[in-house]
Amino acid sequence: GAVSPSDLQGTWEVVQVAVDQRDQPHWAWFPDDPRLLGRSLEIGAAGIALDDDSRACTQPALSDLAPGTLQDFIGQRFPRPARFETPAAPTLHDFGLELPDAAIAPVQVRCTPDASPWNGAWLVRLPSGRLLTNYDNSGYVLVLQRREPDAAIRASFACGKARSAVEQAICASPTLAGYDRSVAAAYRRALGLAGD
Repeated sequence: GAVSPSDLQGTWEVVQVAVDQRDQPHWAWFPDDPRLLGRSLEIGAAGIALDDDSRACTQPALSDLAPGTLQDFIGQRFPRPARFETPAAPTLHDFGLELPDAAIAPVQVRCTPDASPWNGAWLVRLPSGRLLTNYDNSGYVLVLQRREPDAAIRASFACGKARSAVEQAICASPTLAGYDRSVAAAYRRALGLAGD
């Protein structure tokens, strides 16, 4: 049966990008990838959209997937190739997910029309209030935290010290602030990879 998305509605922010650290040869994304970290996910009755330039899901309908445990769900969703000398099913720890193996009731998204990468995506609401998803069958799990309407906007710098018009614009927009943090994280990563 269809599930109401009402308890999922609102703005969510990607706080962790988790990938199977024992399946690195198949990475299209890496842990806390700046391309996704800090992105905002809007879930509403009329649509689901991530501010990463992917096509939004319109007229979303949610349906129940089989309930179970988080560990079993992740293991089944991300099977490893048989040729690897690792177990076929990854663990939460393999993904760097420091989460309890809770009982979950996952849901699947259907979109109209179905051209969005969100068509077939899954959502898992955790007892902690966080949300897990993967929306395009790439090998990552997004961990999201609900953004309350009155939450302070966090940029890569102290917004209390914002002086220039650009800094003030960033500090006035959660979306721009998320991109600013992503650029800063990408720069730190590039410096680390560059060595001397």
